[in-house]
Amino acid sequence: VSSSFSLFILYVCFSLFFSFFFLLTRLPPISTLSSSSAASDVYKRQALRGVQTTLTYSSVLALGAILSIWPRDDPLLEPSFRKKLGRLAMTVFLPGMIGLALAENLSWRILTDGAWILVVWGIVHIIINVVVGMVLWKTLRLPSFFGMEFLLAFVSSNNISLPLVMMEPLCRTEPLSTDVFPDGLRCYERATGFLFIYTLPWIPYLTGVCYYLLAQKANPEATGECKMAMRQGLLNYPMIAMYIGVVVGLVTPVQKLLFDKDAELLFVASMFRIVGSPLTGVLSLIVGSTLGSTCLKRVTWLRRPPEQTEQECSNPAMSPGSAPRLQDHPSNEAGPSIRPSCETKMDFSPDSEIQDPDDQDVSWGQLAAFVLAKMVLLPVITVPLVMATIDSTMPAGMDTSDAKLIKLILLLESGLPSADTIMGICVQYGLNRACAILSQGYFLQYLFGVITITVNVSFAITWVYEYCLLYTSD
Repeated sequence: VSSSFSLFILYVCFSLFFSFFFLLTRLPPISTLSSSSAASDVYKRQALRGVQTTLTYSSVLALGAILSIWPRDDPLLEPSFRKKLGRLAMTVFLPGMIGLALAENLSWRILTDGAWILVVWGIVHIIINVVVGMVLWKTLRLPSFFGMEFLLAFVSSNNISLPLVMMEPLCRTEPLSTDVFPDGLRCYERATGFLFIYTLPWIPYLTGVCYYLLAQKANPEATGECKMAMRQGLLNYPMIAMYIGVVVGLVTPVQKLLFDKDAELLFVASMFRIVGSPLTGVLSLIVGSTLGSTCLKRVTWLRRPPEQTEQECSNPAMSPGSAPRLQDHPSNEAGPSIRPSCETKMDFSPDSEIQDPDDQDVSWGQLAAFVLAKMVLLPVITVPLVMATIDSTMPAGMDTSDAKLIKLILLLESGLPSADTIMGICVQYGLNRACAILSQGYFLQYLFGVITITVNVSFAITWVYEYCLLYTSD
């Protein structure tokens, strides 16, 4: 597609977003017309929470970018260490977080109380994301080296760490702080359980499908081997942690053995809690450092000092593309010495991968379309669908506070950026070229999310806790 057509698509998406969300959030709730000033203060606080949440993530990304180039002589997050860190995150931190969260928050009781509807909506969101992602992939005509990574990242959503960060301040302020939940649970505790139930269909996608496809791309020779496919897609560490977490959560005696106050195996749960807690920060630093190593290093004064002078590189005996030669050296009377050329240094940059000559680079227009479609087009499609059908799909007899919280979570999940997990898998398998592009897209998503997530949070709070109450009272 031409750049002008891409810009036109972006303009339409942007216009639809603000015409739908901004106008709706500007409508004052009818139930609070007599106290519009107080209601306005509440919405401003929620908007501020959304801004603070996205700025927090953007700050961590910026820190990762700085650590990828500092110190100049030996950066802390240099590429080889970043690959090991990604492997550590995907084999230790992520399984620890998944297993603990499901084992602690999942139970037959919470599912039978009506939370199973979150699993259904999780599947619906995945289907919508896949359809829109496939259409966008074919429309933008992305190069072959980036097509699969684009689709996997577009379909994925940061539906664990970011919502948890968002719900913590939201549950401490009105109107959520005044709600009373079953079993005496507080808002944040109930929201944590609901969030991990919603992610049940997402975990096989992120740690099963994405693991398998990216592993096959990194090692094409393994294609067709059933054992390798089963290990990569179904028996990797995060999937094993999911199986264990579901079993522990659904078997009440085992769950009490791990999570009761005086449980004999409480130390095991504490150990997994400590192991899983660094996941969000580590993955965010990986995304930021990949961004820094591909963008900031292009700035001349930020580059590392060259190890060889231009005179050495221009030596005819060491012409570009030639292998290291044995050359006579005056100080070496015993024989020739090896002088490495500029081309023999290890190159961890995105361009170090073998590239298909038919592949073109991803343009800024295509990258912007990836960002706006994820942060604008998907919410415009998903949020009206949730609003139109959630009441008819909600289980009968469900607790009012739980019903409102589920509606809020589904609306918040409809406008989130891509999951950092995809970047972690790409880094683990050395897909550097795709990582370089994805890191820029992720950074732009979080940067643009300062606007979109703020609007989405304000709208969700307004609709769930004002308009829905008015309609049910009527």
